Amino acid sequence: MTLPPRLPWLDDDTAGLVHDLVATVARHHEVVRAAILCGSVARGEERPLDDAEPSDVDLLLVFDLEPERDQQPLERRLAISHSIGLALDHRLHAPGEVNVLSAVGEFADWDPTFVAHVAHDGLQLWARRSLPAALTGLRPLTDLAVKH
Repeated sequence: MTLPPRLPWLDDDTAGLVHDLVATVARHHEVVRAAILCGSVARGEERPLDDAEPSDVDLLLVFDLEPERDQQPLERRLAISHSIGLALDHRLHAPGEVNVLSAVGEFADWDPTFVAHVAHDGLQLWARRSLPAALTGLRPLTDLAVKH
């Protein structure tokens, strides 16, 4: 498995936390399809850690799950939450807050404005399979000329 790259414009501990979250969930759950950085950090508009209200890091994990066919939805969600918790526990000292959002399938039930913002501003950190159609134009982090 190819691990996601570090985010060079974040502090080392917060960048390590994002990396560990993606790597841990991807390693333990074949149903994770992709990891996407979104929000102000992806746009390069984040407020610094020394700001009175620093920006958090928004991480969207996309899963290949079909709720109507999943025979163990609660167990699967608990296992994924446990993996996220393990990664968070290893980086308790990270100064940046990381919010993990989960999406299933093709974003049919999501707010179209949110999906459009992710598609326009988001950065693909890692993917196991192709992105949902709503996100096909997403920029991969590896193609980004770091402007931060």
